[in-house]
Amino acid sequence: KRKLSREELYHVHALKTGALIQAAASLGCCTTERGMEYMEKAKNYGLNLGLAFQVVDDMLDVVGDEAVLGKPIGSDADKNKTTYLDFMTLDECASYARRLTADAVAPLGDGEYASVLKELALYLLDRRS
Repeated sequence: KRKLSREELYHVHALKTGALIQAAASLGCCTTERGMEYMEKAKNYGLNLGLAFQVVDDMLDVVGDEAVLGKPIGSDADKNKTTYLDFMTLDECASYARRLTADAVAPLGDGEYASVLKELALYLLDRRS
């Protein structure tokens, strides 16, 4: 119910969406013989992708299409939720989300599985819902 600092907001999102996607990516590593070699990359991917997802989510709550989102625009502000827009403009949020996405995919390389993960990251960055 209180406004968070930017550091607290980052921490909440890292432990929420970041951790959820980190867990999924890490479990993928556990399913292959050589998967543990990629664990740090998977954790990096999950954390940065989760944070980017949250930044985009905050932006969509302001500029999204209510019919596409399935929730009222401005509902975060109505609930007095702290969002990245409390600390940045829309353009700065978009830039931050792009940087987080780039940080997520940069270490992945160019293999077959990397391309799927990169496509997912770009899809989430450009999503409208």
